[in-house]
Amino acid sequence: MRDEASFLKAIVERPDDDELRYMYGDFLEEQGDARAEFVRLQLRQSILEPWSLLRAQQQERLNELIAECGNEFLRELPPFPYYEISCERGLPHEIQIAGSSLVENAEHIIAATPTIRSLRLVRGGRWLREIADGLWLRHFQNLNLSKNELTNEQLSRLAFSEFSDELISLNLDTNRIGRATFATIARSDAFPKLREISFRHIGLRSEELALLADAEWGPSIRRLALHGNRIGERGIVAVGESRRLGNLRALDLRENGIDQLIMRRLANCDYGLELRELDLQQNSLQFGGVRAFTRSPAIRNLRKLWLGFNGIRDEGVDMLVESLPSELIACDLRGNQLTDAALVTLAAAEFPDLSYLCLSQNHIGDRGARALIDSPLAAGHAVIDLVQNEFSGVAQHDLLQAFGDRIRL
Repeated sequence: MRDEASFLKAIVERPDDDELRYMYGDFLEEQGDARAEFVRLQLRQSILEPWSLLRAQQQERLNELIAECGNEFLRELPPFPYYEISCERGLPHEIQIAGSSLVENAEHIIAATPTIRSLRLVRGGRWLREIADGLWLRHFQNLNLSKNELTNEQLSRLAFSEFSDELISLNLDTNRIGRATFATIARSDAFPKLREISFRHIGLRSEELALLADAEWGPSIRRLALHGNRIGERGIVAVGESRRLGNLRALDLRENGIDQLIMRRLANCDYGLELRELDLQQNSLQFGGVRAFTRSPAIRNLRKLWLGFNGIRDEGVDMLVESLPSELIACDLRGNQLTDAALVTLAAAEFPDLSYLCLSQNHIGDRGARALIDSPLAAGHAVIDLVQNEFSGVAQHDLLQAFGDRIRL
């Protein structure tokens, strides 16, 4: 490929090919284009976890490069009301735009910046009919409709769109979706490639979640977010026992009023799930819920577990350490009334792949600090968050000496 247009055309056709993007970076460098460094740096950052120290170190330079050459990616776009473009893996990826501006300029936006595959709609409810009926909707893989105060009629229009079949991600957070519309979305065949769907803070109830568990597009879903819905026992059990959601790998159940009784019921489900990531933060598991959880099939393949603010205490940590798979990568136990005993237990555990451990907002003191300093974690690569605990000045100094930038105090 000898020109930028050819590279961009190939990248649009092969959006997941990072090697092709690195070649594009090489091409830009040959032209003396400052965007070359930006492309390479974002590609390197894209494979790093959010807590990675290297990611944080790279971000400062990325911010400088965005200020320096970011507009070069957008030089073909004319001015029109309210839009913002962000880059991912070295190229423009998402546009945040008002509904009216999108409908009027969609074809020009796609022609000028064809690598944009994500659409975040602002004030877009009244324009959803035109968007759902636009052939250009097929260009987008990710559609974010959060906080748009969408009506049932508007969402139903999207569920029947013949142009939404390329979507792999759909975000409907913070919209009030009625039961009838939810049933329409669940039964829709308009999303055959959908991999991720988010229903955070939409007032979801058990009855509607039971519909979701039997959704037409369920077998393709890998990530499901249900944060902040208080969906109750029946709904959670419906997800746990769903066969259509059997390919789910990441589940967000944060802030759903899950208590010990619900967790015990969930633990007894006939699981079809093989989760790699589970978020149960801000529920009420306590020790009884953790004990039930550790007996559940849901724990066997986990790599990332978020259990902050559940009142699980030291005894719960003992059970987790005995039950979690050794391949665990990340664990968040913030705000769980933990003491030195919990950190002593965690420091002695064998999780060789652990790269992130959060124990902030607990009651851990100097004995826990010493156990951590003397543990294999000190010689490892894990980032450890111990903010808002009860360490003396001496213990904080010793932790910084042992862990350097990898410790957060």
